[in-house]
Amino acid sequence: MGLDQNLYEYHRNIMNPTEPEITDIAYWRKDWDLQQFIDCDNCEAIEVTKHLCLDILRNLDNIYAEDPYYREQTKEAFTKALNLVEEGREVYYEPWW
Repeated sequence: MGLDQNLYEYHRNIMNPTEPEITDIAYWRKDWDLQQFIDCDNCEAIEVTKHLCLDILRNLDNIYAEDPYYREQTKEAFTKALNLVEEGREVYYEPWW
């Protein structure tokens, strides 16, 4: 087993509220640095806010001080998430292990 993480946009389906539409933004595999920074529980989908996006983007060097492997992907993903959130869209981060 390992850690898998998704960042996605959640669209409410007005015609069928029981079936929302999900648009993937990013996927990480075993990015414990990001998981420790966000600090949420297993299978806990948390709503991504403007504050969280900015916090992650400002702290990329601290988050990935030891291992820069996911740094650019995380920067791109949370920049996109920030733009979506500023447009009033719902974005979620969800880890599972």
